[in-house]
Amino acid sequence: MKLKRITALLLGCSMLCGCTADAVQANTLPAAAYISSEEETTTAPVLTTSDTTEGITAQAMTSATTTVTAETTTEAVTTTTEITTTAETTTTATETTAVTTEKTIATRPQRPVVYKNTIEILGPNVVYTGESFDFGYKISHRNAERASVLWQCEGDAGSLDKDGNFTAEKKGTVKLKISDISNGLTDTLTVHVVDSPEDIDFVCEVSGIPIANKTYPVPKDYDPGLLSETYNAFLELKQAAYEEGLEINFMSGFRSYGEQTEVYAGWYEEYADEADRVSARPGHSEHQLGLAIDVNSIEFTFADTPEGLWLAENCWKYGFIIRYKEGTEHITGYMYEPWHIRYLGNELAEEVHFSGLTLEEYLGIDSWYRIEEYVFETEETGE
Repeated sequence: MKLKRITALLLGCSMLCGCTADAVQANTLPAAAYISSEEETTTAPVLTTSDTTEGITAQAMTSATTTVTAETTTEAVTTTTEITTTAETTTTATETTAVTTEKTIATRPQRPVVYKNTIEILGPNVVYTGESFDFGYKISHRNAERASVLWQCEGDAGSLDKDGNFTAEKKGTVKLKISDISNGLTDTLTVHVVDSPEDIDFVCEVSGIPIANKTYPVPKDYDPGLLSETYNAFLELKQAAYEEGLEINFMSGFRSYGEQTEVYAGWYEEYADEADRVSARPGHSEHQLGLAIDVNSIEFTFADTPEGLWLAENCWKYGFIIRYKEGTEHITGYMYEPWHIRYLGNELAEEVHFSGLTLEEYLGIDSWYRIEEYVFETEETGE
């Protein structure tokens, strides 16, 4: 299966619980800057004052002149109005009032560019035999537009063309190397070619980000617990919600391979083959990475509660994303879970959130089981 090329910067699935229902998730991009202006002249014999959405318009008697200026600050969408009135002795003058307004919608500030003088291979450290992956790269250099890139592949487990398209041919490992000849930058990546998920005894990564989904499993003995950075970030999120009168509660964090075996068995007993839509098989749960937390409730109605709406809108500020978004089951492999958040770190979470993409789309990877049927581990089989 041909996978997509990755073109974004990366840093960086999960047991799913729940049942079907519709919910709304807010993932909006910041408003773009908009400026409008208009000039208006009015004449009237009677003193009246009227407010408009763009500013304040004043009309005066023939014995007074009123100048109104509406100013809008550029740091926030707030308006301050300054009014000056000058009395005149004449009773025959015709009054003219000019109103000029400007409206500015603040945009999310952009981070300054910091060049690290590096080149980075973007892609996974595992590819299945007979499949291919289009590896990408990212250059952080002042003269990146002048890059002259050369790809190389060491090892006979697969082949690589001049554009970074890798085809896995047999089980083994290869070392991919990319060189930016013009800027003197290099990077390497060891890629494991495997026949099945059972061959994977290491943590899968995509561009250095730990990943667990239907394509990339976690070893049985991987047991880091809930990582401290995940928990500390959650406490910050919880406090921020509390200060707004909301309560975000910790419901579930790390799950071992054995715990996920029991969880999945429960869902399979109730839903049979449909269990794969709502729960991860053992070894494929994002919770086993120690980077995922379920909060409050595993009901779809949580999405429409004040806490659910706040979480969807603000969790990126604390390094999290809503991992399984509404309407993306065909991409992530799992149904909508408004209660499941994945820790990515502040910078990457912000980028993924405002991209509007799922983590799979952002990384350019897929999520589907290479082994269709699941065999339950039992004491009799010892499996």
